[in-house]
Amino acid sequence: MDEIKLPDIQNEYLNNSKVANYISTNQGLIDQDICLELATIPKKNIYVLVNLYSDEKLTLSNPNISPYDMAVMDAAFTLLSNGATAFTPEMIVRTMSGNMEQKVTPQKIGAVTRSLNKLKFIRIRIDCTDEMIARKKIKKGQTSSMESYLMPLDEVEVKLGNQKIMKGYSFSKYPVLYTYAINIGQIISVPRTLLETKGALSDTDEAVVLKRYLIKRIEVMKNDKNNSRSRRITYEWYDKKDDKKKGMFHSLGYKPEEFSNWKKKKSNIHNDVKSILAVFVKEKYIKAFSEVKEGKSINGIDITL
Repeated sequence: MDEIKLPDIQNEYLNNSKVANYISTNQGLIDQDICLELATIPKKNIYVLVNLYSDEKLTLSNPNISPYDMAVMDAAFTLLSNGATAFTPEMIVRTMSGNMEQKVTPQKIGAVTRSLNKLKFIRIRIDCTDEMIARKKIKKGQTSSMESYLMPLDEVEVKLGNQKIMKGYSFSKYPVLYTYAINIGQIISVPRTLLETKGALSDTDEAVVLKRYLIKRIEVMKNDKNNSRSRRITYEWYDKKDDKKKGMFHSLGYKPEEFSNWKKKKSNIHNDVKSILAVFVKEKYIKAFSEVKEGKSINGIDITL
């Protein structure tokens, strides 16, 4: 049994593909008799086809994929990319937050373990033939379809530096959600220090997800190949065309009815956003940010790159 340790991570990797972002911000996608059609190159009317389905072993009451689950997947992929042949939930917790010396509580370990045990029983199939042809990755007449579990993991026993034996995980194969994102150039790499916000705010699960959401949005802004010219992160807005709420709160799964004081909760989230962006300014990731007001209310942030 090989001894494992947390790699010296300098850069974190995040899957910023439309497939990853869509499946982690929408519910009711698993085990439906439908094939998702996601427009990945809208100007050329190019779509990818995505199916999600779970094993019979998955008995969780809520098998939806959440932004937190996406953060767990990105952390596991970061460890894999940094040479970790196996990992523990504690390693995932530290990688998610960017703080490699944080105190890992049983609650955090439990949340990561539940997420991994869900993700290893949910399969994803991606038919990206049209996109790969459009991107000149394959020739016309060829096909590109890939399938695996979201986290194709084996449970293994691992030995830590203190010789303690505990349960861990290792990848049985490369996760196709990341193979796909690598092929289309939508894995982003950022310095770990961007995520290390200790002193600015606590590394709660909520803060971890918020940091990663902001990084993904800013990376889209920084990419000259994207059609998006907006430098604004809006908290809430209503899309009349799709007849649904959108914005950061919706993407991260916040539901006003679940809070006794939604106004106070929004204010707390906004304060956390400002704390995170202040770290980004300090790290010279962005130049500045400013609040966006609608009447007397704050409904977003403008980013200066």
